[in-house]
Order: sequence, then structure tokens, then C-alpha cells
Amino acid sequence: MKKIILSFLILFLPISVWAGISYTSSEYFAEALGASRTVSYTVGVGDNRILLVGIRLGGGSADNITGVTYNGTSLTKIASDVWNSAEYTVMYSLVAPATGANNLVVDTGASQNITIIAADYAGVAQSSAIDVSNTASSTSATSLTVSMTTTVDNDWLASFSRTGGTISGTAQTNTTMRQSGNSFGWGDTNADQTPTGSKGQTHAVTGGATTWALVGVAFKPFSAAAAAAGEEYQIIFE
Repeated sequence: MKKIILSFLILFLPISVWAGISYTSSEYFAEALGASRTVSYTVGVGDNRILLVGIRLGGGSADNITGVTYNGTSLTKIASDVWNSAEYTVMYSLVAPATGANNLVVDTGASQNITIIAADYAGVAQSSAIDVSNTASSTSATSLTVSMTTTVDNDWLASFSRTGGTISGTAQTNTTMRQSGNSFGWGDTNADQTPTGSKGQTHAVTGGATTWALVGVAFKPFSAAAAAAGEEYQIIFE
């Protein structure tokens, strides 16, 4: 009697495990005069974190920031704009920031009024976290939208604004306001952006038309590739 052995290999292809981005917290730090500004900000304990920071420099339209750190780790500049030809508005980011209360430090080259809004999120890609960014400005508007074209499914958008008026806390198109009630605002989509393509963030003021600078960013969700090694099976015929 002959024995026939058939062997075959079953391969398990990598799959993407996706949890989704979530908002943790944010805080507004009113202007203070100096060439350096140190504030204490508390980052939450969620997994796969990102810290986003909006900074306003009241010393003119030049970018004289020499460094931004959180718990001693340097942040990376994302984008910037000039408000009313007089102030610099910029956004920075840091992936995997330390949790808990730590010092957020902004160093500049000249004494000036420095305003800060910080926000942290969980469920964010830990490598190449920023998808795209953009800015928008206006000399006279009651609301302003910054547009971005996302390239990664389930991105979130966030935005930092400086106006000559008072930022409204009312939700705008595709925008949940996290900080408002003064001349500075922070908002995000509070939802996954799918499919990819043209997206936007809108901020508004409570009064009449005013001047604007708005900086926006799209950041990617965390995903983990899970793969199992191939296994060989045999079928024996006798």
C-alpha cells in the first residue's frame, strides 16, 4: 500500500488593529510677559498619546521661538501664521509625552506676551503622527475655516485660533470647541474623519467681524499590525 502525504501552508496575513483617537484634556494659559514662559500641564494616562500646543507671541510678526519642551523633551513645530500683521501664532506637537503634571516651557528671543493652549489626545500614531496642516487668516470675518486634505482614514483635526474678538464656545461645522471665551480658541473634530479628502475646522466669534489667524492640523490614528507565522499541515492518505 502506498502512502501519500500532502503538505500545505496556511498563511495569516497582517491585519490592522485600530482603536480610534480620543480627546483627553486641554488648558488655556493667559498671556504673561517674558522671554520665557513655564506652565504646568497634566497629560492623561491614555495609550499612544500626543500633546498639541498652540502658542501666541505678542512681540511682533517674527518667529523668535528658540525652543518648546515638555518635561525636558523638545516639541516639533507643525505650522504657523501671523495675526493682524502684529503677532505670531504657531502650533507644536510631541508624541508619547510623559504623563502627569510636568513643565511646558516656551523659550523665545525677546521679552513679549506669551499665550498658550495645550491639549492632549490618545489613540494617535506614534510614528509620523502628523498627516497634514494648514493655516487661514482674515482681516474681517465673524467666522473662519481652515481646510485640509487628509490622506489617512480616521484622522482627527485640531485647530488653534487668535482673533480680535471673543471666541464662541458654540460648536461649529465639524468643530467641537475645547477652549473659548476670550481671543484664543482650540477646537477639534471629536470624531474620526472618513473617508479621506477635504476636511475643515471652523471657529467663530460672538460679536462682529474681526481679524483672524487660524492654524489647523490633521493627525493620524494608531494602528497595530498583527501577524501570525505560517503553519504547515499534512494530510496523509494510505
